[in-house]
Amino acid sequence: MELLPLSISLIVPSRGRPQILMRMLSSVFKTVTHKEAVETVVLLDEDDQESLGLQFQNEKIVRLIGGKMSMGERVLHCLQVATGEILVLVNDDVIMRTKGWDEIIRTSVNSFPDGIYLLYPDDGFKSQSVATFPIFSRSSFDSGLLEGIQAFQGSFLDLHLLEVFQRIKQKGYNRIRYLDEILFEHMHYRLGKASWDATYAQRNRFIDGPVFADHSANRRLVAENLVQKIIGNSNPKTLDVILEQKSKTCLGYVFELFFDSGLPFKKRMARALWFFCHQKIGPAITFFTRLIVKLLHK
Repeated sequence: MELLPLSISLIVPSRGRPQILMRMLSSVFKTVTHKEAVETVVLLDEDDQESLGLQFQNEKIVRLIGGKMSMGERVLHCLQVATGEILVLVNDDVIMRTKGWDEIIRTSVNSFPDGIYLLYPDDGFKSQSVATFPIFSRSSFDSGLLEGIQAFQGSFLDLHLLEVFQRIKQKGYNRIRYLDEILFEHMHYRLGKASWDATYAQRNRFIDGPVFADHSANRRLVAENLVQKIIGNSNPKTLDVILEQKSKTCLGYVFELFFDSGLPFKKRMARALWFFCHQKIGPAITFFTRLIVKLLHK
């Protein structure tokens, strides 16, 4: 009897982009090897009438409708419904370019029989630097990998996940794989691949900086629990404290990073510099960039 391939669930929160969403869905099923083993869980907003009018004929597309939620809540809502053993977080403004990407993922997953891994493809934008479209297991999710992400409004989730696995790597267990042979092309306006739209306009890339800083204790604890699972400890620590008692300032978090031995020295120095610039200088640069983009698209 032939074994069924590991099932994959793509998680796709979407708002106000029906044509772009349909383009993404079309690319999924044009490029997969095993259509029967790949589902796409789409979350639409209850007030997004144009997207709600879409008709999904494919039975492997699960449509959810939700009210006003943070991005973290949207992701969790989709994951609770998803049935896949392999979970992939993607955006609606993505085009799957690599034929057989699902088989490449399954082959990579086979290297981690305990289910503790973070894979991510090339997005044609940030490439290896950030796990823009993270791939992880149902087992990791059930073990608390995404504990506390409800607070994230729309950004930093990819870096949050990547850091958890960087901490695991620092403890001697490298479970990170960059799949450069897979291209999930991010059709982002900053690359000139898309028009400026209301969804981009509503997104604040900087609002989650303080949330990311406050979740540093969470990342340390989640990483420790996953390490315990790797070594076979069936009694991990309880995730009973998600946030620090006191919110960190930008400088407070940067200072904390200098003494955080859970990350490699060069990486935490680079992250401290990046975080400071992102939070203190980035908003001004983005304001002028968006202004120029809007003028160009008029």
